[in-house]
Amino acid sequence: MDDEVLGCGGTLALHVAAGSDVKVVFLTDGGRGGAAGEEPSSIVAIRKAEAECAAHVLGINRLFFLDAADGRLRSDTVVAGRLCEILERERPEIVYLPFFLERHPDHRAHKRRVAGRNAAQPFAVRMPRL
Repeated sequence: MDDEVLGCGGTLALHVAAGSDVKVVFLTDGGRGGAAGEEPSSIVAIRKAEAECAAHVLGINRLFFLDAADGRLRSDTVVAGRLCEILERERPEIVYLPFFLERHPDHRAHKRRVAGRNAAQPFAVRMPRL
């Protein structure tokens, strides 16, 4: 729960400043993103609080936490369905994804799911460039 800030936080803030209604969807719970020995449930709570704080700073007023187990997105079919429901309901004009050469397995699974959904409901897909 930091990719939205590190990857495109400045761009999202520009969208907000231009009057766009920006929303962020977190597919995983971030539970594996803490220090060794730290309780996963504590890590999840901290990561969500950090995401909410960052969203406030950027002017983003809506976050979706889908809570797939961190590192297991590829095999999670429930979150894929929930993501499709959000895309259908919110009907975004633009969707930002991790960099196309990103090797993290959750990021790769995420890009495949969104790209597949894009065929059914067209929206612009953007990825950060180096």
